[in-house]
Amino acid sequence: MSEGTPIAKRRGRDSVKAALIQATKELLGDEGPSRLSVRQVAARAGVNHGQVQHYFGGKSGLVRATMHELAREHFESATAPAGDDNLPKPLALNGDLEYLRAVVRLVMDDALDIATLDIDEGLSVARYYLTLMFDVESVNELPLAAKVPVMTCMAMELGWAAMEPFLMMQTGIAEEDRDLARAHARNIARAFAREVLRPQKIPATV
Repeated sequence: MSEGTPIAKRRGRDSVKAALIQATKELLGDEGPSRLSVRQVAARAGVNHGQVQHYFGGKSGLVRATMHELAREHFESATAPAGDDNLPKPLALNGDLEYLRAVVRLVMDDALDIATLDIDEGLSVARYYLTLMFDVESVNELPLAAKVPVMTCMAMELGWAAMEPFLMMQTGIAEEDRDLARAHARNIARAFAREVLRPQKIPATV
């Protein structure tokens, strides 16, 4: 194949799209959707910047495709079987830091519609567990008292995943004790979730 053959044809359509999404995953948490540039992503992916418009219709389409992929990956890892009590795995966000960083930057940049696209696409971990724990078809069937405890558990997860190094240092936990600290924190988070998310504790109305 000649040197003049376009990169997309040399690498293949799927390969180019995957490279652009991967580059966006790596950059979105640092730059946010406002500062992220098409040329920056294309350079990281090793393709011509025109491919962003060609395959995604521009930066917005690429960011949305990237968030869909990040949300799908997080959903699959967070909803993998973790026991017989229908509760989410504690501190699951620690393994999905690209997703976490992207969500935080999107919210900070007032791009809440992109940060929450997982809801419309059936990839919301919170909604999955709400419907599973309370055996309903939709979260709209649940009272506020069922939703707030889940929101509180989410806040704990987000705070731990985003701030773990800071929290460890603030509480004087030595480097060699951090794995043990994480294990203990998982036990606490699991116990808290069992206590506040038990269906029998949820009143019919608030």
